[in-house]
Parts: sequence; C-alpha cells; structure tokens
Amino acid sequence: MNHLDKRKLEKSNLELPILGFGASPIKVSNQSITNTSTENLLNYSLNLGINYFDTAPWYGLGRSEHRIGNVLREIDRNKFILSTKVGRILSTNKPDIKPLQEYAFWQDENKPFDGSLKFYVKFDYSYDGILRSYEDSVQRIGFSKIDMLVIHDLDFFYHGKENFNFYLEQLDKQNGWKALEELRSSGEISAIGVGINGDGLIPYFIPKFDVDYFLVAMRYTLLKQKILSEELPMCEKYKVGVIIGSPYQSGILAAGLSGVSPTYNYKKPSKEIINKIKIIEKICKDFEVNIGAVALQFPLLHPSVISVIPGMINETQVRVNIENLAKPIPKELWIELKKQSIIEQESPVDIF
Repeated sequence: MNHLDKRKLEKSNLELPILGFGASPIKVSNQSITNTSTENLLNYSLNLGINYFDTAPWYGLGRSEHRIGNVLREIDRNKFILSTKVGRILSTNKPDIKPLQEYAFWQDENKPFDGSLKFYVKFDYSYDGILRSYEDSVQRIGFSKIDMLVIHDLDFFYHGKENFNFYLEQLDKQNGWKALEELRSSGEISAIGVGINGDGLIPYFIPKFDVDYFLVAMRYTLLKQKILSEELPMCEKYKVGVIIGSPYQSGILAAGLSGVSPTYNYKKPSKEIINKIKIIEKICKDFEVNIGAVALQFPLLHPSVISVIPGMINETQVRVNIENLAKPIPKELWIELKKQSIIEQESPVDIF
C-alpha cells in the first residue's frame, strides 16, 4: 500500500489519504514533546505527503489544537484536511459542587495528560453546546474552515448508560445534531463524524442520524473485530465511512512485546493478550513481516475503512508508519491468522 493513496468518503466530496496523523499524543508537554518538536514533526509529515490531521479540544485541553493550528495556519489551506471534535467545552469556571461525570478537574487530568492546559471540562451535546465547542476550536486552531467535525466520546465509557441516554437526547431532542447539519449544509464543515470507543454503539447513530463517517478507536484491529459481524455491515449499507484510530491498540501492535510501549488499551496487557501477541509474532516471523505492518494494513482491507490515523510523536514513527504500509504482505499470512483464530473468518484479507 502507498500512504499517498486516497479513498473517498462516499457521502461527501472529501478524499482522504489512507494514512492520517492522529494528534492526540502532542497534547503533552515535556522534554521530548515541545512546541518546537511538534512544529518540526508536523512539517516533516507534510513534506512526506501526510496531509490529514485529526485533533480535539480534549487532547491536552486545547494544547493539541493550538499546536496543530500554529503550524497549519502558515501554509496553503487547500493543502491539508483537518478534523476536530465537539461535545466538550473548555471552561475557566469551577462549579461549587461537581456535577456527576460532567466536569474534569485539572488536578486529576495532570496525571494522564502530563500537564494539560488549565481548564475545566463540561460535556454538552446540545445545539448551543455544539456551536460553542465548534467556535472555540475555530479560534484555537485559527481557521474559518474545519473539514470534518466529530461528535466526541458520546459513549458508555465516559458517561455510563444513564448519562449516555441523557447526552444522546441532547444531540437529538435539544438539536445538537441540527447544529451539525446547519454547519454542513452551509459549507462550514464538509463531513460529520461520530467517535466510537466501544462495541455496539454504531446502531445508536445510524440510520437515525445522517452520519458521514465513524472514527472507531481500537475496535477493528488484529486483537478486536467484534464490530465486523453487525456494525461494519451497517456502515456499508448506509454508505458511512470508517476511520480507524489507534490501529496499534495503544502500542502493543506497533512492535509487539519488545516494543517501547507494549500497552493494550493504554493498560498493561493481560496474559490472554500477551499469548495472542506471541502467536501473531510467530506468524509474522515465519513470513518475514513485522507485526506493525500487519497491524496497520489489516483494517484497510475492509471496504468500509477509509483511513488509519495512528498517533505519532516523532519523525521515526512517521517514517515507520509509511514503511509499514508499503511492506508487501502475502495472503497466506492472513489465512494463517484465521487458522490461529486471531482474526475472524469473515475478515476481508484482499487488497481492493
């Protein structure tokens, strides 16, 4: 596969490269990731033809959007595709009493986000909330045009079942979706996406909402294919594209057990996962292919998948991702993964 190859979002006029840049990791600020290193990294990626960038207000509580904007606003707007997300509003106001699962206090966020900007977070998927989130992102990034807007983290993981229904009601009955459709019909955005972090969520959104694509994180990888049987066929039926976030399952599929970050879903892998990785590594060794290449190419074999957007923090990772896509993989390897029950029997394994 060539990282410059493009696939079309069927319900919009956008063509996306099969390899995009996930900007979540540039939320942090430490000795390795700084404003300067981020600028160099983004320019390096652009020079190699990577021109699709995905960010969000949640990433570093504004820091990722600021850094993305600082670089991209200095170049021709027609030379890149940009997506960000809505659903969280960054605020300086601290509530007297913490509402259930609505606010994220910064003393808690310093731990997982390594020094995020100092804001509180309020979930809001209503009409006013969507527009406020969008307009704030426009100001942080510095563009009057954002190509793709993603409904962020409207799922069970962040909200639980009861609050999920409350926020889904905001999107529906309180006209959050109407705000997104107005932005799309006016041309301010070109596509509406929904971020998915769990299994079984896609039917809550289609066919009820006219979604252009789902941004699916860690749900269709070498280690997880539960959405293959029902949810991906729904996407095919309604012509909804799929973009795969975190195709390396947060790290463990990038280089296997010997990698720098052998984490699974951002946690220490279980014995079951370790055993699966050992099987995958053995198969890859037999066919003289590295695990990262197999992991990155696997989702792209599904006809609904438009692009993969791994997080990248340095030039080496950019280069390795390009190389991973270019590595030829024999069909016999995919067949062996099916024999070993690593991937489902109905998993597509032909390049189309």
